[in-house]
Amino acid sequence: MLLKKIIIIEANRNQADCLKNRVSKSVAVDHIVCVSSKDDINHLDDIDSNLLLWSNCQLDQDFVYQVKSLKTLFPKIKIILLSDMQDPENLCKIIALGVNGFILKNEPEDFCDNMLKSLNFDIFPFSNKVIKLLAKALLPSMQGRRRAKLTNRENDVLNCLVRGLSNKAIARHLGVSAYTVADHNKSIFNKYNVRSRTELVSLQLS
Repeated sequence: MLLKKIIIIEANRNQADCLKNRVSKSVAVDHIVCVSSKDDINHLDDIDSNLLLWSNCQLDQDFVYQVKSLKTLFPKIKIILLSDMQDPENLCKIIALGVNGFILKNEPEDFCDNMLKSLNFDIFPFSNKVIKLLAKALLPSMQGRRRAKLTNRENDVLNCLVRGLSNKAIARHLGVSAYTVADHNKSIFNKYNVRSRTELVSLQLS
């Protein structure tokens, strides 16, 4: 995969430049744009078809609202968050909004860079601690969801989803169209009664 553009949101200029350099070394991308706030991306072109790398320290209710408003304006945009995360409740809210990846800022730098490199293969990264915390937070509401009966093809798709593959990557791997993969995703989500890929992965881990 060759991304055309990655938009980085980072309020601190020095940290933005550092993150831009790390991304340029890790991801095959034509263009990287740095902005200081969510509002600044409204002036950019073709936002919906790009990937947003959003660096934020506080995973509070205000940030949940900002992500929700952004996803409402640009429903097709792919969002990878870099954050310090302590609040499982707000984490669950963020994931339910359809965030595509979540990397903790306190991960070792080389590990974080490897997670960024996974974007070259249509794999959306999540820190293991995020997945485990999400699984723990959602565990009470997930009891009784584990015996969903899937078709053979749905099991194939599920295995790919758990590995973090995008719909396009799954389609290439299974030799079907991305639309077919989307249909299988919808069926799997309905059978497991989850709203997002990350909830589904957390359910498998739990």
